[in-house]
Amino acid sequence: AYEIYQCDWSSDVCSSDLEDVIGIIMLAINNPNIKDAINLTAPKPVANHQFTKALAMAINRPAILSIPEFMVKLIYGKMGEELMLASQKIIPQKALDHGYQFKFTEIEECFNQIFNSKI
Repeated sequence: AYEIYQCDWSSDVCSSDLEDVIGIIMLAINNPNIKDAINLTAPKPVANHQFTKALAMAINRPAILSIPEFMVKLIYGKMGEELMLASQKIIPQKALDHGYQFKFTEIEECFNQIFNSKI
């Protein structure tokens, strides 16, 4: 049995292109040396403001202002701190240690491919 964790889009955002998601799952299935959990994240986590800026550039839209930290705490309290402000830098170390080569290592490259590819 495999445990595969995927990061959400919170602070210190992790991104992963679908091809990398499938690639890491295949690595875990096909490599008998991988026995424990494997993180399904991109190799370079980015902060929420970096994610917002990269996304805005990729879709040619202005970046929307973020909610100030004190407002999140005021409105949502402890839950807001834990869900919206907490930082988790998750690195796919096991995938990297087993030689996985990511298609995209930068959020800008990933977004440009997703939003600017011709279908």
